[in-house]
Amino acid sequence: MANPQNHRGADNSLFEELARSTPDGILVIDTKGTVIYANEAAIEMLGEGAIPLLGQELGHPAVSNAVTEIDLVARHGPPRVAELRSVPIQWRNEQARLVAVRDITEHRRVEATLRDKMERLDRANRNLDQFAAAVSHDLRSPLLTIKAYLTQLTRTPSDQLVQASEQRLPRIVSAAERMGNIIEGLLAVCRSEQQDETGTVLDVEAALEGVLANVATLIEDTEAVITQDRMPAITTGPVPIQIIFQNLIENAIKYRGESAPRVHISAKRDGSNWIFSVSDNGIGISEEHQDNVFGLYERSGTNDTAQPGLGIGLSTCKRILENHGGSIRFESIPGRGTTFYFTLPVMEDASQAHT
Repeated sequence: MANPQNHRGADNSLFEELARSTPDGILVIDTKGTVIYANEAAIEMLGEGAIPLLGQELGHPAVSNAVTEIDLVARHGPPRVAELRSVPIQWRNEQARLVAVRDITEHRRVEATLRDKMERLDRANRNLDQFAAAVSHDLRSPLLTIKAYLTQLTRTPSDQLVQASEQRLPRIVSAAERMGNIIEGLLAVCRSEQQDETGTVLDVEAALEGVLANVATLIEDTEAVITQDRMPAITTGPVPIQIIFQNLIENAIKYRGESAPRVHISAKRDGSNWIFSVSDNGIGISEEHQDNVFGLYERSGTNDTAQPGLGIGLSTCKRILENHGGSIRFESIPGRGTTFYFTLPVMEDASQAHT
């Protein structure tokens, strides 16, 4: 757009022709702040075409050379944001100000998206630091176990190799499986942070059936009794809820007491959240360990050396849920059992969001 200072004494028809061709709103206001000219774009942005702008006082102090922003409240559609730039001009031999109004709603939306991506990137970088700590902490242990047992096997006389293999190979396999579980847990966290938060329908009943099938051997070996309320189909973000349930159910069974494990799973709607719970009759969590339950690679049992478990499990659950606007907490009585509660926000179904 040409420098408005050059319009002093110029043919206003040329200015009006230029103003009609620009997508920006163009206003001219007199020294009292009254609108004396408005192009079609300005009328559409500020007046919706039904409220005459001419003769009205501009509802914003556009009398300085500073760049300012105003909210546009449209009669139809969502609110928008406009940027105002004001400079003095000569209009029909009178002092006036030219105000350029530019719709920057999309620009602000892109800025917000970039901020969100930067926050996600910052969170991912922090996770990389934790990942490095994990590699040196929890992954090193099974690696050393595998190395030690394989070294022992290489030094075993050939006539004793079969018996030694029967003793050591199961431990090698167990260590390798633990490494795989740790890596899967870390990958689940990373994937959950990269998901778009659009509402999708999640069949929790079907997801839970799949989890129970995955842990069927563990249930059978421990004679665990699993009961559940009817699970809903919910609209939420693309959260991998199977990982949440599987971690909680496996912990409930693994950290059992002397009697057979009993686990109950329930769900209820509470306003804008779904609340799920997994209760057990296990050994519970002692007070000295309760503050560290959700720490990276902290195990939830009262005796880590006596109970098997995956330290990353609850940390993974917490991170995934928080990435999707949810939360997780627990109540525990040592010797009597533990109940974990986790929430997920109810979201608008993406397929119906614009209908």
